[in-house]
Amino acid sequence: MRSQCFLKLSTWFDAPMFARFAIVGVTCALLNNALLIYFVMLGLMPIGAALATVPPSLMIGYALQAGFVFRERPTWAAFLRYCIAMLSNQPRPNLCVLSHPQATNLHRGAGHDGNAVTLESDSDPMGDRIRR
Repeated sequence: MRSQCFLKLSTWFDAPMFARFAIVGVTCALLNNALLIYFVMLGLMPIGAALATVPPSLMIGYALQAGFVFRERPTWAAFLRYCIAMLSNQPRPNLCVLSHPQATNLHRGAGHDGNAVTLESDSDPMGDRIRR
């Protein structure tokens, strides 16, 4: 005899909503990576590029979650809650970017005046010294 406490999977798992949620998650991840690459190609340092991707990712992600996944009308209060939840995830990836030795150095190949910039790595393992 089955227990009355047994919950059916269908009572708490909405497969179509989960599929929409997964689609939005993948879309937002791809968008975030594309923006990050774009901002680095424009010349921003990796940490600056990572921070520059936050506002467009938040706005587009919330619009997709509210409209496509949950099918609710967007509100400013819900957007604020979404931003707080999403920004709680930001320190970890940004700290990973900052912990990389080249994240804080000029490593794009040209200085602001157009001269080539290279990193000396023989005596300085962190690459802090730059020679022209």
